[in-house]
Amino acid sequence: MEFIYKLLTDFANWLGEKLKELFDWAFGGVLDAFALIFEQIPVPGFFATASGAFSSIPSGVVFFLSVFELNFGISVILTAYALRFIIRRIPFFG
Repeated sequence: MEFIYKLLTDFANWLGEKLKELFDWAFGGVLDAFALIFEQIPVPGFFATASGAFSSIPSGVVFFLSVFELNFGISVILTAYALRFIIRRIPFFG
C-alpha cells in the first residue's frame, strides 16, 4: 500500500511541475507577443525635435536640474502615471 501511495505522490509532484512549466511557457509566449506588438509601434516624430529643445537650455539651469535629480523624478512620475493607466484598464481592479 505504501508503494502505491509513494507512486501516486511522485506522479502528482511530476504532474504539478509539468503544469507549472506549461504555464511558464504559455505566459512567456504571451509576453513575447506583447513585446513584438510594442516593437512594431513607430516612434513619434516629435521625439526627434525634442533633442533640439533640450539643447537650448542654459547650463546654469541644467546644473540645478541635475542637482535636484529632475530626470529621475520625471521618469518615476511618468512610470507611475503609465502604471495607473494600465491598472485602471484591468477589470475588478480599476
